[in-house]
Amino acid sequence: MTKEDFQKLFSSIGIKPKGIIFDFDGTIADTWWVWHEVDRLFCEKHNIKVPEQYMDILTILGFEAGAKYTIENFGIELTVDEIIHEWEDLALKSYAENVVLKLGVKDLLKDLNEAEYPLAIATSLNRTLLTPALENHDILKYFKTLCICDEVCMHGKKEPTVYLEAAKILGPFDPKDCVVFEDMPPAAQVAKSAGFYTIGVFDEPKAEVKDELIEICDFFIDDYRNFHL
Repeated sequence: MTKEDFQKLFSSIGIKPKGIIFDFDGTIADTWWVWHEVDRLFCEKHNIKVPEQYMDILTILGFEAGAKYTIENFGIELTVDEIIHEWEDLALKSYAENVVLKLGVKDLLKDLNEAEYPLAIATSLNRTLLTPALENHDILKYFKTLCICDEVCMHGKKEPTVYLEAAKILGPFDPKDCVVFEDMPPAAQVAKSAGFYTIGVFDEPKAEVKDELIEICDFFIDDYRNFHL
């Protein structure tokens, strides 16, 4: 798609974005299976029964706040740094070698880059896992900045700090001038409430939240290959 194609596409859904911000897990890449395995192995090692919605909670909180949540709720005698280190060790090989991108997203990123839209990632994922995954798929070059929750705030995506930081670096741009692609309803709601135009992205492992995501977001796509004129 050319810049003119994107301008027509965005105009058709009522926006004229200056910057575009993507979540990573579940939005750019299929990673849910990684964290199922990480949680299983971690909880098994520490004799914890994996709680319902544990993954959802950690996804919103990010690594540091998620580790604190784990300590406070399960009485694990580890420091925050020790828990994060265990999680990273369990996930690193999968992110560096085995995580796959959602169909059509690489072409979209390439086309957006060539159309001179500045791109950012805003994620609760740690840089030590994010960067190898981006490099493995040769898409790191498309992003002007990688904004990591734990590097810019202490509350994950419960507040819009990471999105605001991405918009600041991309422009600086106001939220109304940026699009945020998200797959998790709570994160999409936070971004939308801060004034960003939100595009929901369907993620098969979380199919049960599709209707909620559609209700929250300004626009919804079930497949990047269908995101065109």
